[in-house]
Amino acid sequence: MDKMRLSVCILLIVLVLSSVLFNSQILGFHRGDRSQAKIDERCSAREQPTSSHIRIAGDAREASRRNRFRGTSKTKTGRHDLGDTGDSEWVDLIGQWAYGACLGVTVRGDTAYFGNGTYFVIFDLSDPGNPSKIGEIALPSVILGLGLSGNHAYVADDEDGLRVIDIADPSNPNEVGYCDTPGYAWDVAVSGSFAYVADDEAGLRVINIADPSNPYEAGYCDTPGYAWGVAVSGSFAYVADDEAGLRVINIADPSNPYEVGHYGTPGYAEDVAVTGIYAYVADWDAGLSVINITNPSNPYEVGYCETPGFAHGIAVSGSYAYVADGDTGLRIINITNPSDPYEVGYYDTHGYAWGITISGDYAYVADWEGGLQVINIIDPSDPFVFWSFRVCPHEREAPISAMSLCDPRLLTVKDKDVPGFDSPHRDTCQVRPSAGLTETFTP
Repeated sequence: MDKMRLSVCILLIVLVLSSVLFNSQILGFHRGDRSQAKIDERCSAREQPTSSHIRIAGDAREASRRNRFRGTSKTKTGRHDLGDTGDSEWVDLIGQWAYGACLGVTVRGDTAYFGNGTYFVIFDLSDPGNPSKIGEIALPSVILGLGLSGNHAYVADDEDGLRVIDIADPSNPNEVGYCDTPGYAWDVAVSGSFAYVADDEAGLRVINIADPSNPYEAGYCDTPGYAWGVAVSGSFAYVADDEAGLRVINIADPSNPYEVGHYGTPGYAEDVAVTGIYAYVADWDAGLSVINITNPSNPYEVGYCETPGFAHGIAVSGSYAYVADGDTGLRIINITNPSDPYEVGYYDTHGYAWGITISGDYAYVADWEGGLQVINIIDPSDPFVFWSFRVCPHEREAPISAMSLCDPRLLTVKDKDVPGFDSPHRDTCQVRPSAGLTETFTP
């Protein structure tokens, strides 16, 4: 009897132990499944991010434009405010948001061509009261400068050099060629069979565009500063070279351009327009500088007009210079007497006035997050907004994972509910709300 009881006890112990081991394995298996499910769910979320409405708090415009854009190599790690964020506690790379800031614009006839982040956009302005978008095409990088010649647009495309767009059919623009440059393509001027590119630390690059489908570099002239703007007049290219001022380059032989003169402006030369014997320089914190270029080998300043903001873009028409002056908008300066220019009017735009072109009675301002601002300048002393195209959402929410608040270099978006999310070639980030970001989507 005792032996039987002992056997039963042993059997019960074996059964209990077996049950515990079995349940542990089952529990472990299910825990493993749940862990894997979490991983799968996270991976799935990266592919199809859930809706959230977040933005980076603060104003990116407070940063220096040099720190904001300039890097030390083509990898662009120094050109992102977020730096190398791949291993960040708060940021995961996930995708791409192609639309963004308006930094470059040009106009021909009743058609406007401008940048919307990485998108090249074409608008019909023939009906001033009802402008409409005709077409668009996504490019690899942010559009910074534009030039037109015949049926082609030439785009200064930041780290991706010069892009050539066929615009013969405005409803269907398409890229037909490109020439990568060693620096960062900021601006472009087209003259004859050549495009002259202001290429940041790589100076002036001369691109042969005789065959738009096969552009190639014909020559270059390295400048001591950072080439941000360029204008061509006759046999000379005038380069706004940041801290190195205005540089005058002889381009009579495009394969062998060389510097013949320079003038060190007091500020940082950002852009330049040439009319007659004068070069008008947008000189950042020093406003407008008027430089006599009668003798290209000996340019000198004849007048200046300080502006309240940061002069980045410049256009000249008739007796007036129009300055894109950063956070103080458009400034209109009377240059009838180049030695004594003075402001006659201004319009404080919604965003950050960066680039400008003039056509007829209107100034077209590339206004960063303010988009394209069309300003009536019939009365230079009383300019007013006639029409605007906001490139970024305003006071609305959208199903996004993260966004850049119109600075595509900071953050971008991936969401299948937002058009343009999958344009190639750019890094993007998903930011977790716990990083201290606000929950609103308001530029």
